[in-house]
Amino acid sequence: MSERKLTRRSVLAGATAAGVVGSIGGGTLALLQDRVEFSGNEATVGSMDLELQHDSSKTIDIEYEDIEPGDSGKTVIHLSVCENPGWVWLRTSRATSPLAEVLLTELRIEGTSVRSGPLSQLSKDLAGDPELLNEPVDCDPATDLAFQWRLPQEDQIETAIEDKEGPEASFSIEFAAQQWRHNPNPDNPWGSQ
Repeated sequence: MSERKLTRRSVLAGATAAGVVGSIGGGTLALLQDRVEFSGNEATVGSMDLELQHDSSKTIDIEYEDIEPGDSGKTVIHLSVCENPGWVWLRTSRATSPLAEVLLTELRIEGTSVRSGPLSQLSKDLAGDPELLNEPVDCDPATDLAFQWRLPQEDQIETAIEDKEGPEASFSIEFAAQQWRHNPNPDNPWGSQ
């Protein structure tokens, strides 16, 4: 039987081939999801904690009632996403009332105006086309989101609401967060509306 001899060159060639095969194997990418089901198993790849410093739930209910022409105000919500920075989406329910038709509103994120108009239109837009915050939200500092409102002092506005008993308008804001890391183009968490 002839003996097979290993030369330095054949050892290096074998090591190089093994290295190439090892690098071709590819990599893995993990993204956090809202919901993952495993039968009888448990897996954890990280966590996200969306916090609202306004309410303990992920939905905030806002009501405007018994306001007079010329009144104004705002509701400020402090958003933070701990553990992993995240993209934050928001949507609203629709406000449909005579007061919602004339109540002027504006959504501001970190002081910048994002959407504005009568509450009925603003809430309709956000119900059908949820808003994605431009920048990922982190734990500290919180991101400030404000809904500002104003009821104009105009005769036609007064007429539109004066005959209604206890004019009011209400809507809710719902938030959802998705992992920012490895997720440059987040999808609408509620799907197409």
